Amino acid sequence: MNLHFIQEYFIHYWRQISTYYLSPSPALAPHLLFEIVEQIVIHLLTLCGRDGTPNHRNPNLISCSLVSRAWVGPVRKHMWSDRNSWFHVPSTNGSLQQLQKLLSSPFCTLTFGAIWFDPRDYLILELVPQVVVRDAKHLRISPASNHRHVLSNRAMDVLGGIQTITSVDLVGVHLESAAHFLDFIERFPGVKSLSCSRIHLNSKETSDKAVALAVNGLVFERLCSLEVDVEAYSDLFLGRVGFPQLVELELQDYYRHGQGEDQSRDVDRLRQIGNILAHAGKHLERLVLWFPSRTDPCPEIGEFFNLPKMTPLLRTLVVCVGRESIDLILPMLSFSMPHPHLSVLRIPAMPSNQKALDATLARAIPRLQSLQFPSVHKLTSKDVGNSLLFVNLDDVVKGGHAWRKMKQTINKLEKNMAWCKERGCLHPTFLVGYNISVSSWMLGSY
Repeated sequence: MNLHFIQEYFIHYWRQISTYYLSPSPALAPHLLFEIVEQIVIHLLTLCGRDGTPNHRNPNLISCSLVSRAWVGPVRKHMWSDRNSWFHVPSTNGSLQQLQKLLSSPFCTLTFGAIWFDPRDYLILELVPQVVVRDAKHLRISPASNHRHVLSNRAMDVLGGIQTITSVDLVGVHLESAAHFLDFIERFPGVKSLSCSRIHLNSKETSDKAVALAVNGLVFERLCSLEVDVEAYSDLFLGRVGFPQLVELELQDYYRHGQGEDQSRDVDRLRQIGNILAHAGKHLERLVLWFPSRTDPCPEIGEFFNLPKMTPLLRTLVVCVGRESIDLILPMLSFSMPHPHLSVLRIPAMPSNQKALDATLARAIPRLQSLQFPSVHKLTSKDVGNSLLFVNLDDVVKGGHAWRKMKQTINKLEKNMAWCKERGCLHPTFLVGYNISVSSWMLGSY
């Protein structure tokens, strides 16, 4: 896109609307109406803006903004229209001064829907004009490196003043204590989604406030979705916080035992995960469980993961485990009673004993509608431009190569899985693209 194209489009558009909007003079007027320029911008975005380029880097918009000052107004509202664009809190005074200079322009309407904050930059955070982040919905706090900088009370005060936040993501953050963390989260009464991973507590000793929370209980009324690792949940929530509206939980276990290490620790980890599910599972409808690549099953696993009792409303279960530990799935699904609502099960691969899996599913998940697992075959795709994937849909339609592979997979499994065959619930899923991993497929994040 260049200025010549825009000028040609300008003339073409002018001929269509001049008789209605402007004087009948054949000479071009000095300015188009605001609404007309905006329609031109929208058309250009629709016509040429499908390559995934952010609006603020879109050459079409940049060219339009250079036409004249009159064109800046219609363009500016689309330049940063992506509400998910992250605002990185400036890390230097120079960057802050550039931001302040930009905001001083009468043509700037810069706002962001998401904030990315490094705890080390808390002094600069105070100087950031609130107009930039006043409507932010998402907050991510993550240090740019492994610096152990504790989230300061002043930063908590400034960030807590953004009352529009509905999603908080904490990665690798250092905190004084569990009470320090809970005090921070309480500042966002509208938070519905929370993610905590690799949280470091300077002190795990039980403070007076933590004791009070354990006795009286802290309730996150609006929290619907929680992504957390086992350590963070145990340190921050277990026995302290109630989740009356929590319907989605993604629980990650980062622990990996070394070669020759006492694998009885796996039993302790599985028991710990079971305690978490008993604490948070009452209202869950979707559960994602991440296990280390090497996790050995134990006889007690059926007791630890008694999902019909722990998660009676569960409808979707996603189990992520390494292929060498795929046989962990069978004992984990051996519930003491049938699950009343579970209907979707997603696993990274089929266990070696497929007949045993079929019998287990028939007994434990009688309402199963979809057993999802990745197909070995990947759809034909190629990288174009900015690593965009284009799938050859002819590969998927009936008779296509991928379709035939899928049918072969289903026919082979149906010989050993009569109950699943009768229910029609075997759903192998394609992996799209050369670099799509099974872990990405498990979460549907590709």
